[in-house]
Amino acid sequence: MNEVVLPELERREDVERYYDFVGWRDERGHLYNGGYEILVTENMSFTSEFAPGAKKVYSIVFDTEIGTFANGSPVIVVEGHYGDVLIPPAHPEASELTFGEVVYEFVGWDGDVPAVIGGDMSFTAVYKTPKPVYYLNFYVDGELYFSAPHYAGS
Repeated sequence: MNEVVLPELERREDVERYYDFVGWRDERGHLYNGGYEILVTENMSFTSEFAPGAKKVYSIVFDTEIGTFANGSPVIVVEGHYGDVLIPPAHPEASELTFGEVVYEFVGWDGDVPAVIGGDMSFTAVYKTPKPVYYLNFYVDGELYFSAPHYAGS
């Protein structure tokens, strides 16, 4: 006979959400599922219909590169939907991180952190050029009385 199987369509998406295929609507307003067999007896037109599905979840990665955030992790991932307000984490726990005898001072992120989420993004902490640390030690009667760090150039 003159039967045709209506095709199934894949899920669609835009920046905000997914759209699930509902079916095919003919000129008379009847809705048919994909995979439905229809008898063709005349010219016919069908229009696809999609229903809004789940909102897309985006991941924004903040990497300290060295050091850690207050929670002890070197990386924090913030998740949200398109258009949500983006609140970046506090910079690494201390504004100055000491590694051996060098101090790194956090100055910001390697890109402009937007006010709202617009997709997956990654940011890496940026630090001022390392400065050597010198210690001033004060002794009284041969015992260390006080020790204070001094940062070169300050």
